[in-house]
Amino acid sequence: MGVDFICGSLSLKIGYGRFDAVKASVIRATVIYLREYVQIDSYLEQTSRQTILDVLYDVQEGLQITELYKTEIIDIMTHFGIVGLYFLCNKSDCDAEYSPGNSLDICILLDRLRDILINADVNSDTIYGYDNCLYNIFEKSYLTMNSVLIH
Repeated sequence: MGVDFICGSLSLKIGYGRFDAVKASVIRATVIYLREYVQIDSYLEQTSRQTILDVLYDVQEGLQITELYKTEIIDIMTHFGIVGLYFLCNKSDCDAEYSPGNSLDICILLDRLRDILINADVNSDTIYGYDNCLYNIFEKSYLTMNSVLIH
């Protein structure tokens, strides 16, 4: 059992546990990115960054995952260029799809996190490691304007 990602001729099947681990890795990398790489230019940005970090800390602990789906949090993620996290985590593990726009946002997120994930994480191979990796499937989606199907 697992999750199948399909876009055109590219497909990837990964187990449910592995997909959960990939999402957890992306969340951890996002926290690092926000703490260490994002330039803060105002008090409002500092407050917004702390708000999203607090939510991500709770999500990492398995608490309040629904907080990630609130409009205020999505707006903050959009401001920091990490709204792809919302789209990556907010899909059913079966019978759903990522639109080309969702896929573009996910690729932007994964571009920002690439060095963090590759240097610090065992799940980076599933994301970046081979021809039919998650990144390439999402990239094909937005380049061809075809959705990624999830089965």
